[in-house]
Parts: sequence; C-alpha cells; structure tokens
Amino acid sequence: MKLGSLLGKSCALAGAVTLMMAGEAMGQPVPDLMRISYYKVKAGGTYDFAEGIKLVNEAYKKSGTPWRRAWSATLFGQTFTGVLVTPVKNFAQFDSPGPMSGMSTADNIKFQTVMRSAVEESRHVLARFAPELSIIPGPLPQKTHARMMTVVVKPGKNLEFEEMIKTMLLPALKQAGITDYRVNRVLLGSAVGEYIIVMPFAKWADVDTLPTTEKILGSSYKAYLAKVAETVDRAETQTMTTSPELGYVTQ
Repeated sequence: MKLGSLLGKSCALAGAVTLMMAGEAMGQPVPDLMRISYYKVKAGGTYDFAEGIKLVNEAYKKSGTPWRRAWSATLFGQTFTGVLVTPVKNFAQFDSPGPMSGMSTADNIKFQTVMRSAVEESRHVLARFAPELSIIPGPLPQKTHARMMTVVVKPGKNLEFEEMIKTMLLPALKQAGITDYRVNRVLLGSAVGEYIIVMPFAKWADVDTLPTTEKILGSSYKAYLAKVAETVDRAETQTMTTSPELGYVTQ
C-alpha cells in the first residue's frame, strides 16, 4: 500500500495513528517516553470500559503520574477503539510495582470484572518521541482531534525512511505552514520499525485548508513516492477525538 495514496488532503505522512500521542496533554510538555494502550471495546461495553478506566486513573493519580490522555476512534477507523497515553519517566520505573498494585482488593476485582466484560482485545506499546523528525511550535491550545498514522518500514530501511522525513518532508511541511507534526518511534510491543505519526487539529474545517501532498512537495513529489515505495512496508490511518472524561491532568 503506497503511503502517498493514504494521505488525501492531508500532508504526506502528516496524519496518523494514535492521538496527540506525543503531544501536550492540556499544556503538559511532550514526554520522551510514553505508554500507548489500545483497546477494542465490545459493542455495548462502553459504560463498563469507562468505569474500568476511571478506576485505573485513580490508581495512577495516587502513584504520582501527572496525566493520562484518552482518545477514541471517530468517523474514520476501527469503531469502538479507545487509546490511552501515559507518560513514562524512565525504564527503571518498571522495576517497581505498577500503579495498579495500590488498588484496593475491591477495586481490583471490580476492574477485572468490568474490563473482562467490556474489552475484546488490548495492546500496549512503548514509544519514544522523535523531536528531530517533528514540528512542535511550543505549547498550544488543546486540540480535540488528530489524524494518526501507523507506519511500518521495511527491514533495514529505518535510516532511509527517517532521512526522507528530514530532507524531503519536513522542509516542505514547514514551507506550507504546517505547525504541528509529531513522529514517535515504537520501541516495544509492536512490529519492528513501527512509527506513530500524529497531526492534531482543532476542528474538521481545518482539514479543508490543508494542501495536498502533491502540492506541498511540488517537483519532488514523484521522488518522494519512489522513496516511500522503497522504505515503507505498510501504513494505516484513522482519526481520533479526545475523551476528556477518561483522562486527567493533575499539574
């Protein structure tokens, strides 16, 4: 699947998987590491899912985690998909009992019960923000939507893929006035060579003003498509909307 064909009216590669995932959470700085949790919720299970997440959030608050941000797939993508993003201080934190170890027995049983009835499947990955591949203008007002892309590059093509972003894509995006473009490398829990690319936006009308990939790249468009074909194994896009009732901010 060619990446260029997935982008439509969005900027090439400016779209994608998960959520201002590497973005500010209501003014919070971009974290270096983050745990991204994907949940496929059963039809009719949204209430129980929300109850389970709220229990987990209380445990994370008590453990000192400053924020968690929640998103759900809307309009375009797999329905009943929820995503939660949690900042990770360092790898050493996983040597200690996790936040849920502080839950009461009653809350733990309730959590296990409601999530078992509500969730069809789940997946958790660890990602690292790549500032050298991103455009971050500084703290921005919270944006409620995001176009997200998951890209898996071909074996041994990571450096070429990243060089394409640096030398071909980022200069063109900046020249086109794109001010928010976030790239994350997935380190653990998923395919080798996976990237999460996110473009947040405040309202759907903003997407109407985005120029096409071909217009952004101009005479470099064909060379860009050729480089995509050389480096990218597969890519998938979806759109997400924030679910503030399933997240929190303490600072």
